[in-house]
Amino acid sequence: MDGSTSNTNSLFPVFHCMIILGIILMCFLSIRSGNSMKDDEPSDAGVSVHSSIKSLFRSLASALSDVRMLLVVPLIAYSGLQQAFVWAEFTKYAVIPALGVSGVGIAMAVYGALDGIHG
Repeated sequence: MDGSTSNTNSLFPVFHCMIILGIILMCFLSIRSGNSMKDDEPSDAGVSVHSSIKSLFRSLASALSDVRMLLVVPLIAYSGLQQAFVWAEFTKYAVIPALGVSGVGIAMAVYGALDGIHG
């Protein structure tokens, strides 16, 4: 290992920008869907955000009180453990010996893309 972090340092801003773009798009979609229901009424941005947050917490509470939703928790835990295995053990014992440390990024990017396509 050469100890270089140039690849990591270049990927961090890319991921950071993607997260910020996703948050911005989510906010616009939320505001647009809220305005489509109340086109005739004037809306105050502060009030709509506050009511939207209250509505979000009500939806979350109702979802967590549903037994069917609680039965999904083990599936989510399994998925998390699977991802932890792939990103840690598989990378350590399969990708690094085959492609080297420099090939981990591209191998995991390909894995992520194929996993996303597979659904």
